[in-house]
This record gives sequence, structure tokens and C-alpha cells, in this order.
Amino acid sequence: MMRLRLSVRATNAPALAAMTCAMRCLFPVLGVVWRETVQSVCRMCQEGLRPRLRRGRGDSAIGAVLRRVNVLTACNIMVTTVVAAVVCSLGPISGARAETVPTPSDAMEAYRTVRAWVDAGGIDGMVDDVGPVSDTEGLRAACVTMRLDGRVIGRGLSWAGDGRDLLVSAQRAWQRGVESVGAVIGERAAAIALDIELGGEFVPLVGETELDFLSQINPGIDGIAVRAGERIGVTFPGQMLASGWSAQQALMHAIAPLELPQVDFGTLRNRYGLVVYRFETEHLAQPESGAEPVFLHRCGRRVSMGEVSGARILGAAGEAALFLERLAWPGPEPHGIRGDYDPIADSYAPAIAPPASQAIAAWALSVYAQTPGVDAAGSARALRSARETLSEFTLATEFEDDPGLDPGALALWLVAMEESGGAGVYGEGEAAERIEKFAEDARAGLLGLADDAERFDAQPGVIRAMVALSLSYGGDEDSVGKAKEIARWLYVETAPGDLVALMPWLGLASKRLAAEGKIGAEGALREMRSVIERFTIHGEEADAGTDDLVGGVVFTRGRTPLPSWQSLRPVSFLAAMIGDDRLTGAHERGASWLSLVESLRFAMQLQVDETAGHMFVRPEAARGGVRLALWDQRCSVNATALALVSWCEALQSAERVAKAAE
Repeated sequence: MMRLRLSVRATNAPALAAMTCAMRCLFPVLGVVWRETVQSVCRMCQEGLRPRLRRGRGDSAIGAVLRRVNVLTACNIMVTTVVAAVVCSLGPISGARAETVPTPSDAMEAYRTVRAWVDAGGIDGMVDDVGPVSDTEGLRAACVTMRLDGRVIGRGLSWAGDGRDLLVSAQRAWQRGVESVGAVIGERAAAIALDIELGGEFVPLVGETELDFLSQINPGIDGIAVRAGERIGVTFPGQMLASGWSAQQALMHAIAPLELPQVDFGTLRNRYGLVVYRFETEHLAQPESGAEPVFLHRCGRRVSMGEVSGARILGAAGEAALFLERLAWPGPEPHGIRGDYDPIADSYAPAIAPPASQAIAAWALSVYAQTPGVDAAGSARALRSARETLSEFTLATEFEDDPGLDPGALALWLVAMEESGGAGVYGEGEAAERIEKFAEDARAGLLGLADDAERFDAQPGVIRAMVALSLSYGGDEDSVGKAKEIARWLYVETAPGDLVALMPWLGLASKRLAAEGKIGAEGALREMRSVIERFTIHGEEADAGTDDLVGGVVFTRGRTPLPSWQSLRPVSFLAAMIGDDRLTGAHERGASWLSLVESLRFAMQLQVDETAGHMFVRPEAARGGVRLALWDQRCSVNATALALVSWCEALQSAERVAKAAE
């Protein structure tokens, strides 16, 4: 059996498929030249028209132009779809955006076959008669990875296309396992966890530069294959994610076995005839030894919109809080918390989190402790962890960065201190006096910095926004007055579309400074929300290969608009906006909730759960952490903290709206 998987990533996929098919089926010599020409035009359309259509949505000033473009586009799609249907009737499409991929049932059968080989100790690199060796239809390449105690002991790849790729890849993985752990592998065969990727058709890519090719790769979904003459090199998408490679690194890894000269990419293309392909896979793996395999999408699972309920959001917040708590320095030294965790390497980088990350983690835990629905034990544990981190922040050692040199870190420390109950919660004694003195000096230092116009204006806008938020907690007229002045100037000098870079700090400062009164920057904040929603990937804009990106905010206008943890910066404030009647009226709350739920879903997609554990040395250490991106497995302190605040603010907003409706 085989399955036809369709992708709509090309702007004019029907035209591209039809023309490619026609030229490759009827005129093989001219096929590549024609495809390059057509795809170049389609790419220009994708880069030129589509971003304008998205950015122009809701903009009446260019409505007439968009309607004309939409009419022309609709006619073009209708005509080219007819052409595609006619041409496709001549034979199978080759090189288009439709490729054959092994079915899930075929993938499960392949897993059962390899599992039986492993359990029987029957895979020997020199023996071919270990069972059925005929590959399923549609299989173009196979990758088998074997893990023992969370670590990769062997990985085998094969792309001969001779019906034996599954067997050969399993044999190679077993051989490397023997080399890694020795003869004991046979005794521990049942403890080996399997990870299997079955690759489909190789689809040739067209472009001029290396960036042209890389921009057509969907990280974690697409594998990369290269050919020079009769030699082929392959990198699988799961291999890319498990190794922490970028698309460029994956391309270089695929090229390496071809033994080409160390020259630039253009020379490889023009002089040595390098051809680049992409391919999709069916991927399944055992999350841990002895577990049943699960089907994976970008090495994890898709989080559906239906899962974004109050209970699930609270559960995700609890897991994130536990992750931050587990970052506590394991020794007696007052180092606070460790840095970002890399679950593949089982390491922390840096070993000690920078001052700003320490403060933002403590702030997030303090917000979590006040969130409705959090049980008393969880709240007490989060507050205890936050206060310990804040206390040790004042005891920076020679191995840490000096927090006094980072005004942003000092500002966030003051905010976290206030949210955790203030310096008074430390009681009396040397520690309480030290913390109280540190808070006074930090507030005075930030106020002095803000009074020095030349020095303060030289600070990045986000630092000034943090200072404004910290001074808003001051309580005295000087601090509050200075916070209002800073916030006012930030709104004056920053376009609404650029305010996202100052979130959530400037937005939270505006809410605090307004108290129960009117928010002066209401208009700018509303416009910022509109811009964010326009640049958010919505469900109707995604296909089967990108639906896990729904809710992410795309900040770049480049050719590879892939959202990352940076989406959480504005979302953490949008979640607070929706529960404030001054910023979200009852008539607009429904639409705002729909968009926010998508973004909360994306935050949950970034969070590590049990299905991603098959790649990690210690899955339990990564659980609950929020990754930098779906293709970057590093669990970031800042990303986890902002996701936690986003979920907590959403729950608090829901509580406020519910009470107001009673």
C-alpha cells in the first residue's frame, strides 16, 4: 500500500505539479529547466503576494487592490487546477509537492518486524536471511535508531531503494550497538527502545543559493537528500532534531559522505552537479524501553485545539512550575538556579543561569502561586522556590555575573520580590537585612539611572520597559512619576507594531500605573494586539505539515516564517489584556479568546511531554520545560517562565471575566 501526501506549501502548487509532470513525463530533457523557471515564479509570488495578503487583511485602504488580486489568483488557480488534472491523467507526478509516504499501518508493521529481530537477537550485519526483507511500497529510505538507558547506541540508515532498506538500516544500527556496548547487547536486547523513520519519495528542489534550498525545508518534518553523480547522502528529520542540527547543518551532514571538495555551495552545484531533495517520513518510536510505540510529528505529538481547556492549561502550568523548581542549584553554593537545559546532551548552559533569567523564573513562580486553581501545596512550593532564588540572587559569587551591572535583571528582581510577598516575608535576621538593603539599593540605583537621560536613553527599549515596571511598584511619588514618564516616552517613540518587543513589561507597567483608572495607552495596546493577531498563524492557514505551528506569532517577513518561543513575549500580555474591560470590551472578547487560545495551544506544543522523551537521556529532567522552538530541543528558562505566565494570566483573566458576569 502507499499513501499520497499532499502539501500546499507552494503558492501555486497545482501549476507547479502540472507543469513539472508534463515536462518530466513528455519532455525529460527540458523538465528540470522548466521546473526551475516555474518554481522561481511561484516563489516570487509566495514571497511577494502572500505576505501582502496576510498583512493587508482587514485593511480597507487596499481592499480594492486585494479584491482584484484575489480574482486574478482564483482564476489562475482554477485554470492551473484543470491543467493539473489533465496532465496528471497521463501518469504519476514526479518532483511535485505530492509525494508517496509509507502508511501508518506499514510503519507499524515495520516496527513489529524490527522489534522481533531485536528481541530474538537475530540481526547480524553479515547475515541476510533473518526474516522478510521486502520493503513496503513507497519506502525510499529508512532510519533505525536504537537507544539503551536513554542514550543512542546505534543508528543505521539505508536508501538503496532495492527493497532491503529496512533490513540494512536495522543491521547497521545493531552493528553500531555492538561496537558501543559490546556483546552484552544481546542480553539487554529487550531493553532497547526503537525509533524508526520511513522516508518517502525524494522531491528535487530548485534554487540558486544555499538559502533558496534551506528555505524550502520544514525543520523536523522534511529530511534532506543530496546526489552528486551516483553518490547519495541523506539526513532524516528525526536525526536532525535528535542531534540538535539546523537545516544547514543537516545539509552539510548529508553532503559529507559524497566526498566532494571543500568548496562553497554554488561551486558544488555548478561544477559537481549537486542536486538537493526533500522528503517526508512516517515516524514512530518507543517513548521508553518496553513501551508501545507512538506515532510522532516533529519528534513529538500534535496538541489539538480541543485540548486547550482550563484543566489542561492548569496542568501545563503545573508542569512548567515543576521544571523551574527542578533547576535549583544542586549543591550548597548560593547559585540560585541552573541555565537552559539541553535534554539531548543532558547538560545545562550556562551552568548557572544569568541574573535576568534567575529573576524572571522567580517572577513566574510567584505569579503561578497566586493563580486560581493551584492547590495549596503547589502554591507553597512555588513561593518557596521563588524566594530562595531571590535570596541567593543577592549573594552573587565570583563564578556568576554581577547582577549590579544588569539594570534589567535588577528591575525584574524587584518585580519578582514584590510579587512573592516583598522583603518582609524573610522575617528578621541577617538574611532579611541583606535582602532589604539590596532592594533599597537596587531601587535607588534604577531611579538614578532613569534620572540620567544620557545613560538611560542609551539602554535598549526593553530594559527601559523593565525599569518602568519595577518603579511602578515603588509606592513613592518619585518612583511612580518616573515610571509614568518612561512609559509615556516609550509609547511615543515606538510604533504599535514594534511594541511587541517591549512586552510584557511595558504593558504590565501601563496596567499598574493606571490602577483602576483609564489606561492612557489603550489605543496603542489595542492596535498592537491587532498587529499580533494578523501575524499569528491561524488554523485555516496551516496544512497537515504545519498545523503544529498554529498559534505561533511570526515576527519576520523573511521567506521562512517559523514561530519560536519569542511568540510568548506578547502572548503573556495578551492573556492579561483579555481580562481587563478597559482593553477588551465584552463585544470583542469572543474573537480575542479564539486567537489567544491558539497561542496558548502553541505554548503547550513547545512544552516537553512524555512523547518527546524517546530522544532524551533523562526525560524526567526535561518534562514541563518549554523549548526554544519545535526543532530546537533546548528547554529555556526564559521561555518556560513566559509560557507559565501566559497560562496563569489566561486563567486569572477567565476568573475575572466569570466573576464579572455573575
